[in-house]
Amino acid sequence: MEDELVDGVLNTELLKSLRKKKCWTQEKLAANAGLSLRTVQRAEGKGTSSSETLLALASALDTTSDSLVTFRSAAAEADDIASVKIHRKRSQVVGYACAALGVICAYLAISYSLVNGYVEVGNAAMWYGCIASFTSVCLGVMGVIKRQESANLGSSLAK
Repeated sequence: MEDELVDGVLNTELLKSLRKKKCWTQEKLAANAGLSLRTVQRAEGKGTSSSETLLALASALDTTSDSLVTFRSAAAEADDIASVKIHRKRSQVVGYACAALGVICAYLAISYSLVNGYVEVGNAAMWYGCIASFTSVCLGVMGVIKRQESANLGSSLAK
């Protein structure tokens, strides 16, 4: 796997523009740069590249490697992190809401069966207990996952 650029990302629009200015296909650029077609596709699509690939692309396109790289500001990085945190928080809220809805539906179904005589009191109590236990385990797992994600986000910020 290629090492991604640490300080910036490839300016994919400029890369495509320079290639098209030469009337080259991605295959032609790959051949002139000594790269695989897949590497050129990845560079143009995702903006990821190793430093060796960056140098090869710049040389083939008669430009400098610095001109192909877009550097991200600290504010843009902070915005991305805030966006990830908001998305995770929304996902967590949806997860808890779905768990609560599932528990409510299960309790209603058992209560309905109990009231209408489909289930005896002892069996209903057993099913209530099973649902409570299952819900506790699910919420515990969700808490562990949240803690793990928070630790991962914190370690990625430290890098």
